[in-house]
Amino acid sequence: EKRITVEKILKAAEQSRDRFLEERGGMLTREEWERVWTANRETRNRLSEALTREELLDYDLRNANTAARMRSELDSFEPTRDEFIAIFELRHRLELDFEDKPRGYDPSIDEERAAAEDSCTQKIAELLGPKRFAEHQLSREHGCQLLRFDGRHAGINAATVRALYRTLLDTQAKLKEIENLPGEEKTRRTAELKAGLYTQYRRSLDEEGTRRYLQEQGVWP
Repeated sequence: EKRITVEKILKAAEQSRDRFLEERGGMLTREEWERVWTANRETRNRLSEALTREELLDYDLRNANTAARMRSELDSFEPTRDEFIAIFELRHRLELDFEDKPRGYDPSIDEERAAAEDSCTQKIAELLGPKRFAEHQLSREHGCQLLRFDGRHAGINAATVRALYRTLLDTQAKLKEIENLPGEEKTRRTAELKAGLYTQYRRSLDEEGTRRYLQEQGVWP
């Protein structure tokens, strides 16, 4: 019965929004955007009234864009269920407050969004503690997510992926440090650093996976 109620709420909201946007050709004034945002909040309120807190959380975990993004972004982090839900509840607030507001549309909204994102990050840091927060942030980096994809095919776990990714970051930092060395010395040190990184990766990935990933990161020997 509740599933039917939720479907009716969502369908009515979608039909109303589509009619409104179609009538205006998709080009809205600020006042008209305000009407859209108000309607979205009202739909959320109806869902909150129709479902218990636990049911609403379950609905959000299954349907919210935040949850889908987190499953992808935090694959290398491997959060516990409690960690995932706690982080989700912090980040989902951003989706509810800002996802229907286009970036760049209103500088004041962008400022509010940036402040809310900073606050959310700080709360996640406090929630996880220094070590887990560092792992959380690392897992959200695009390079780490790419490595997790290759690592899954190689059968290596998330902790190994994070360790390998750290060696990449360390090597990239050292390569920057030697940029101003004399030509021959720079060439020798560059070759040594890239060869060392290659050796580290080959302990976990096959030749093809190592070559593809290190080429993508610009550090192939």
